[in-house]
Amino acid sequence: MPKKILIIEDESEIRRDLIKALCLSNYETISASDGLDGLKMAFKHKPDLIISDIMMPKLDGFSLLKELQKNPETASIPFLFLSAKSDRNDIRDGMKLGADDFITKPYDLDDLLQAIQIRLKKFDNNESLHNKKFQHLTTSIQKAIPHEVRTPLSIILGYSDYILKKFETISPKDTLEMVENIYNAAQRLNSLFEKYLTYSKLEHLSINKKELEQLKSKKTLITEIIIQDTAISLAQTYQREKDLDLKISNSAINLPEEYFTIIISELIDNAFKFSSKGSPVEIKSDKDTESYHLLIVDYGRGMSEEQIRELDAFIQFERKIYEQQGSGLGIAIVKKILNLFDCEMKINSFPHKYTKIYLRFPLTTADL
Repeated sequence: MPKKILIIEDESEIRRDLIKALCLSNYETISASDGLDGLKMAFKHKPDLIISDIMMPKLDGFSLLKELQKNPETASIPFLFLSAKSDRNDIRDGMKLGADDFITKPYDLDDLLQAIQIRLKKFDNNESLHNKKFQHLTTSIQKAIPHEVRTPLSIILGYSDYILKKFETISPKDTLEMVENIYNAAQRLNSLFEKYLTYSKLEHLSINKKELEQLKSKKTLITEIIIQDTAISLAQTYQREKDLDLKISNSAINLPEEYFTIIISELIDNAFKFSSKGSPVEIKSDKDTESYHLLIVDYGRGMSEEQIRELDAFIQFERKIYEQQGSGLGIAIVKKILNLFDCEMKINSFPHKYTKIYLRFPLTTADL
């Protein structure tokens, strides 16, 4: 099936020549003579690629692209500017708005066709990669979710059914214990769904460049407080306050506070979860001229090199040996955040001895 290309050009002769050239190259074409009509046609026909002039009546090319970027259904459509405006500032402004290419008039037809072919191929590759990732995620969920949902759900249904049937004969102490178990199981379910939603949001961000760039402007200014509060809270949850060794300082980093908190919570929780009471959990930080460095160490289960390489969503290791909660999704979320926001993580671990996690976050301009 031929690719559909929308041509938005107010000069009728140029528009006619483009239509003829693209039809001869086996593309299906639709066209508009002004920006406003072109916007309506883009929403209606969802073309595979858009070629647009900049200086047009009713709605110029820059404003047109802004409107297309606001709509999720049109934001990812490859967009090429074809214009007589060749000033560097114009080209830079177009690229900032999300244009994929900027071709100046008069144009060489072979160059234009090559640019179209490259952008369409790149879009198809990205779409294919996204579909593969989504299929992998779906398959993994089908394998992991049944256990992670059924276990807490069985607790909720089992205890609540017992309380309903035996309410009059159960002591207040036993009732309280069962209600606590129900609450904890519900919390486990809620945590699983929250992680799934977070992972899905990050997958969306990975293909939505404009939204990702907007998030990259957000900072975390209170790293020390977030690390300290999270670590102390988790130590209390695991009844291991004496095991916690904190040596941290504050820095402002280029990462939204929401995502920094997720990273810290997941990694410190794992440090406590996969080590024994009485063994230290060390959290230390420092910084250089460009980066904030964080080290999280536990002396617990550890991992082999192969297990470190395979860390991903819904993967758990040695489940038959160790009883554990979780889908393995937390560490995948951490890796995704770090990758999207230009941060780094290195893991050094030895089975049954230790796990050391090194994190690097870029400093904000204010903290350089």
